[in-house]
Amino acid sequence: MAIFSLRDALWTIKEVLTLSEKNRAKKDKVTDALVNIQIAIVETRKYINENGYEPNADLTKLWLTAFEKTEKAEIYSKNEFPTYLYNKAKFWGDPKIWLKEPSAMELVHTLNELDEKADSILMKLENK
Repeated sequence: MAIFSLRDALWTIKEVLTLSEKNRAKKDKVTDALVNIQIAIVETRKYINENGYEPNADLTKLWLTAFEKTEKAEIYSKNEFPTYLYNKAKFWGDPKIWLKEPSAMELVHTLNELDEKADSILMKLENK
């Protein structure tokens, strides 16, 4: 009977460790996504201040990386946050086309809005 209890205890410990590893892996993915979002935001602000709204393939890549990391981390309401990031990437392919079309600009959230969303995700991460 003691062997059975020991086996159960070891199994329970293993399950707890597995859950802990999964939580750590999830937090790592979320952290990676947030870092990439912040890099994209900072680099975009810098670029706008120095160059205005000219096409920029590097910013497109930064926003696509943020999109990809966010998708992998699954830190959003369905079809919301990743779409904002994806549209930011498309915007930097040719900003002038987007800026001419007010309805298209509704799809491109401001850097401040994206920053706020990233902050709210960080707060949730810290509370876990």
